[in-house]
Amino acid sequence: MHFFLVLRLLLPVCFTAVLGAQSIAIPHSGYTFDGLSNTFRPVLGVPGAAMLGEPLELRGELHSVSICSQQQFALAAAGREGVVTLFRLDSLKTTAVSPALMTAPDQIELSPGCTAAAIYSAQANRLQILTGLPGKPSISADLTLDLPASISSLAVSDDGQLAIAAVPRKAVYLLPATGRAVALTPIQRDAVVAMSGNQDAIVADQFTNTVTLIGSVAVSPVSTVLAGPPGISLPTAVWLDSRTHSIIVANSGNGQVSVLPLAGGNSEMVDCHCQLGGLSPLTDRTYQLQAPASDQPLRILDLGQASPRVVFVASTEPGSFPKGRRK
Repeated sequence: MHFFLVLRLLLPVCFTAVLGAQSIAIPHSGYTFDGLSNTFRPVLGVPGAAMLGEPLELRGELHSVSICSQQQFALAAAGREGVVTLFRLDSLKTTAVSPALMTAPDQIELSPGCTAAAIYSAQANRLQILTGLPGKPSISADLTLDLPASISSLAVSDDGQLAIAAVPRKAVYLLPATGRAVALTPIQRDAVVAMSGNQDAIVADQFTNTVTLIGSVAVSPVSTVLAGPPGISLPTAVWLDSRTHSIIVANSGNGQVSVLPLAGGNSEMVDCHCQLGGLSPLTDRTYQLQAPASDQPLRILDLGQASPRVVFVASTEPGSFPKGRRK
């Protein structure tokens, strides 16, 4: 805690000195969405010496936000009507993507490489898939779903050909862009899902506390359990880190993050010492660890070290843990 307080005091001075003496731009670790100020905020500096930047000057309400820090853009439902809008975070330019997109969607999920997005409305029972992001977005699929209930977790492949969805107490479903929903695996409570490449799915089951890789989901699915209890405990988010070829799991049951290497080897558990509600990719092997409430400081999972670690992000405001969006 003493280190955190000192960091809060020193970081603005250090950044000012660097800018004034050498005119060097401050490195960014990515962007986060702050539900309190209802806008995006940069994470300035590098893990272990980072600070939450000032809110970007945007007007209007934002909902169902999904951020691509690597390419500095975001998709969100904007304004009272919830028009799906592309935000260029480096220039603050905004673009309404397409008049054919549904308004006020419940979820917007970017693909791992930020080239596609799945846009879902529970009320309309509808899924639209965007491809060509961020430069030339177009609707590649518009599906009326035949699912038994609302989707809780959603993921889409980079080529936009496949989406994966979890329906609580029912199943995890494959949603191909050109066909009907297919049940992949039953779930008794709920699950969180992610894509690995364009053909493989990752399922973290909250009842069995297991993480499963389902290979070739659209052709001949083969399931491999990668991890289970006690390390996996009420998973609330899962993601594939393409640089380290590891699956990242946020566990709300034990407040730990699991790092599971796909190529084999020992998994690692990293203590967050926080309530984990989700995670979102930032840049260069870093992730924002999200809390269900906003009364905790922002934390980053850093995979760029010899051993994974969780570090604070300093802020001039007390209790600044921006609300996350990825379940």
